[in-house]
Amino acid sequence: MRLEAAVLFDEGVPPREVARRLRVTAKSAYQWHQAWREYGAGGLASRGPGGQRCKLSARCREKLAEYLEQGPAVHGWDHDQVWTSHHRHLETRRESGQSARKCALLTES
Repeated sequence: MRLEAAVLFDEGVPPREVARRLRVTAKSAYQWHQAWREYGAGGLASRGPGGQRCKLSARCREKLAEYLEQGPAVHGWDHDQVWTSHHRHLETRRESGQSARKCALLTES
């Protein structure tokens, strides 16, 4: 979406109109416009996901991936056949004693 904004800025479209067309906040459009003016379209490229790095050990991530692969019903969540973020949080805490929010692996739906 930010690269679409770069094309619009190249065409002379003002930030407020970019915000309207792309259905983003005016604040975002103005921030993008500033980055575009300073660095060009490259300034609007994604820098990847934000947040902290995973604090779970590699072994814990492997074990958790296997656990999640088995599905929720195997672990007593038989009323639902999909892992929700709430399920994942509770199960991770139960299995590892660590919060599911600490690992980017668990944020994938």
